[in-house]
Amino acid sequence: MGNIQDSLLSIVVPVYNVGNYIQECIESIIEQTYKNLEIIIVDDGSTDHSGRICDEYADKDSRVRVIHTENKGLLSARFTGVEESNGKYVTFVDSDDWIDKAMYEDLMYAIESSHAEIVVSGICRYWNKDKMIYDKPCLEEKLYKKHDIKNQVLPVMLWNKNRGRQELDPSLCTKVFEKRILKKYLQNVQELGIYLGEDTSVIYPMMLDIDSMVVVRKCYYYHRQRIQGEVASYLSDYYYFERLYRLYIYLKKMFEKSDYSNELLKELDYFYMRFVQLRRECYVQTYEIDKYLFPYNAIPYNSDIILYGAGSVGISYMEQNNKYHFCNIILWIDKKAEEFCGDDRKIYLPEEIKHYKYDYILIAVHVPELAKEIMEELEEMGIGSDKIIWFGTTIYKFAE
Repeated sequence: MGNIQDSLLSIVVPVYNVGNYIQECIESIIEQTYKNLEIIIVDDGSTDHSGRICDEYADKDSRVRVIHTENKGLLSARFTGVEESNGKYVTFVDSDDWIDKAMYEDLMYAIESSHAEIVVSGICRYWNKDKMIYDKPCLEEKLYKKHDIKNQVLPVMLWNKNRGRQELDPSLCTKVFEKRILKKYLQNVQELGIYLGEDTSVIYPMMLDIDSMVVVRKCYYYHRQRIQGEVASYLSDYYYFERLYRLYIYLKKMFEKSDYSNELLKELDYFYMRFVQLRRECYVQTYEIDKYLFPYNAIPYNSDIILYGAGSVGISYMEQNNKYHFCNIILWIDKKAEEFCGDDRKIYLPEEIKHYKYDYILIAVHVPELAKEIMEELEEMGIGSDKIIWFGTTIYKFAE
């Protein structure tokens, strides 16, 4: 693609207990055809032999520098590396992945010749030598100026509902950034305690700020996938919804400040619900049933909820919440409480509301006319409309 070798490129590699993979990772960076680079390895408190292997490479290659820190997580390790970097441009490689030897020669040529602030490339999702998927960028290969980003990227970057996918992969590792813009957005998320969607929290708000981006539709980055059948640790995390909601709120606040908030907030809801669905797909058993999707994006995480409705919608909501621990259902009510009560189910009449302190009343019915009737009943009881949630119902068929 070219042979620009002018600007220093800083490559930040966060490391945590990857002794089986770190050598392949570092070797792939050292062997790059682009030579004007520095490799900053941040050992994030590894307890295996990863740190020692990194030190050995630093002894052999003057471009390699190792920083040993206490374990503070991926975002902190990345920020430490960026702060210590000397390059005009910065990128990342995760320590269990590796890269094509021409990656940075091609990407540096693209970013410098176009004078863009970011260059985007594709990713190879690697299971083994017989199974890998080359995932090229969805966006057209070209230089995107400010008006192109506004009209062609922002409306689909989180979620293109017509295609059912993200049009801009959030991975920071498949991109090269001007250091000044990257550091700003990495710094913004340091205190948020985000341990899910770390890349997402950086790249999408950044897109509102940049003036130019160039896309290269080639795959250079090899991302190691988990063993088939193994559930990713972030999906099985007990605090999954808390972390997801924290990310959602951060992005929502960032988008609300922009001139494109209406479109972006719609995208964000689709994006959020996809991650809710990913969690559901972790729990696969042997039979299929229809269920009504709990309105996760309409209710703040960990809210105290009164659930109104004990029919099929209410039962579905209760089962989902019992499994995923999203909010606290402190009372379950229905006008026909006696019909729905059972040995494992305590249903009360609506009059019980007055004895409880709560954040919201969630109406769990499918028919809009019935929902309206319940809302009017609650308002007659002196309950403000801001305390009442009915989000419609969506039926999903999934493996239970």
